[in-house]
Amino acid sequence: MGGALIAGLSVWLMFVPQERTPATESLAMMAHWRCQVWSGMIGDEEAALTHFDRGYASGKRFVAAVRAGQIDQTDFDNTVPVYISLSLQGPSDDFVLGRLYEMTMEEAYDKIVTRGKDGVPLHPSDYVMDSAVQSVMAGDLIGSSNCTALRGS
Repeated sequence: MGGALIAGLSVWLMFVPQERTPATESLAMMAHWRCQVWSGMIGDEEAALTHFDRGYASGKRFVAAVRAGQIDQTDFDNTVPVYISLSLQGPSDDFVLGRLYEMTMEEAYDKIVTRGKDGVPLHPSDYVMDSAVQSVMAGDLIGSSNCTALRGS
């Protein structure tokens, strides 16, 4: 049990920094939106909406800070995931957030449906299409990603 607790704590600390900075808001955004997808897959629409709203708020703070030049380059380079850093172009903050939301949703969905536990893409004939199985897998990810604790943050 201790090993599982430490592993869960490691995931929590990886995705939800103890001290939020403009750069770490990108991680909070991603964590909330992943949890939103998985909450929706188990039918918890209230949790999904909460995670969407909190992810959007973190994303707004992050994108505004990027546009205003308020993130130290070293902090940006060491904190912000590459796929986010490459997707910050667009005519408005909401456009950029839409791009980031779509990518994060796809990544969270794929983690259950189109990729194995090891992250390797599955052959299309092996995709997890059974909604009951998806729900169980989503529930596991909600637990291992500390979505319940994140929802309360």
